[in-house]
Amino acid sequence: MSGRLPMMLTAFVVASVLAPWVRADVKEDLDKAVALVNTGRGGEARPVFEAALKAGQITPQQRITCYEKLAQINYEETKFEECRSLAQKAFAEVPNAKPDTLVMCQHWVAAAYIGEGKREQAIAELQKAIDMAGDVPEQQWIKQWVQRLIADQYLILGKDKEALEAIQKSIADYPAIGKESLGYSYGVLAAVKLSMGAVDEAIDAFAQRVDAMADQPEQVAWCRNFISAQLVPALSKPENAKFIDPAIEKLGKLIARRAECPPLCEQLQKAMAQLLLRKGESARALFEAKVLFDVSSADTMPEAVRMLSEILKAEDGSVGRANAFLEYVRTGKAGKDKTLGTPDDLTDPLGDVQPPDAPARDARFTEALGTYPDDWRGKLSKATLYRYWGKPEQALVELNGAFAICPMEQQPIQLIVDATAQVLVQVSGDPDMAQKFTEFQQLGPAGADGKKGTPDDLTNPITPYLPKK
Repeated sequence: MSGRLPMMLTAFVVASVLAPWVRADVKEDLDKAVALVNTGRGGEARPVFEAALKAGQITPQQRITCYEKLAQINYEETKFEECRSLAQKAFAEVPNAKPDTLVMCQHWVAAAYIGEGKREQAIAELQKAIDMAGDVPEQQWIKQWVQRLIADQYLILGKDKEALEAIQKSIADYPAIGKESLGYSYGVLAAVKLSMGAVDEAIDAFAQRVDAMADQPEQVAWCRNFISAQLVPALSKPENAKFIDPAIEKLGKLIARRAECPPLCEQLQKAMAQLLLRKGESARALFEAKVLFDVSSADTMPEAVRMLSEILKAEDGSVGRANAFLEYVRTGKAGKDKTLGTPDDLTDPLGDVQPPDAPARDARFTEALGTYPDDWRGKLSKATLYRYWGKPEQALVELNGAFAICPMEQQPIQLIVDATAQVLVQVSGDPDMAQKFTEFQQLGPAGADGKKGTPDDLTNPITPYLPKK
């Protein structure tokens, strides 16, 4: 009985949305249907829009909204002819609708052509959308967005010159639009420049996109895709080898100034190691891959381990050190018996790996260090910076300071505790250190019984790694 209840409730909610003409508030029903479309549930919303159009009890603006959303639903269902037909009906029936809604309908006409692979026709229809938007200030973001779509189509068609002209227009003609929208345009510019062989300029545009959108949720996925599918393959070509060192320097500077976004920094760090491998600089690649391993999250750890083991195998010409590293990852310093000071203790196979280009790295991170504030967020970012610098003990100092001054709220405490646990595992070589630190955070110095001076008292695992007072 209880297992069926959620399904019954869901069915009731959907039924109430899809029966709009039982109630008088048409606007509320259309708003709910729009929300369904925007959350990928267009099939459930379709009957609402179709019934509204058939009943005719809606305003002209609501009518064109119905057509526009039905066009979107059909596009998402790959019914491109129906998508285009619905959008065109909107123009015929409500020619004086709001410009933004008309532009969106025109966009679906173009999108249908894109879905059919008819990119030249799509470009012509997208240009009509720009003309529809006019010079109204509120519509300029739409024009910038559509201009990006035009550049994308030219790029896919292999018309780099036209793509460059379109994306430069997107950037130059609408500079006052928010940095997020501008960031998307720089991303397209990076792809265009890369396609044209202007690798150095492509990396600059990539950096501008990262700077503009560092805090956006989709940024990490975009970076990962751009790096793996476009940047690394382009720089792997023999004629582009000269760009690898400048690219690594720029990627390193991005890490240093974007330490507030660790997932993004991981992708940039991986790119540095990959590029050095492609160039054949195994010593530098080994160090940068070691950094990636030291900073990697649970999601990226397997990839970092694989990369490091493959570099060790390639550099040594044997699997000895690679296997020793894999064993160290599995068991830590204490070995299989999990007890330090016994015969099976292990030595970190990467313990003596040092950066071959230490002065350049030092300059890069030293310059960025002073740009972060001294509040808890700034200290957390500086801790990330020190980790990429290869100074985990200094990172612990910053994390300890961040914990001391952060508010008594779950989000900041969790961020700091998670980062601290990860660094403690790194510096101690003990995979159980994260659990020990978490236990101390939960129970405090008095341990489980809550009484100091008893056998279950705990010490803070971070203390031995902090400067002596």
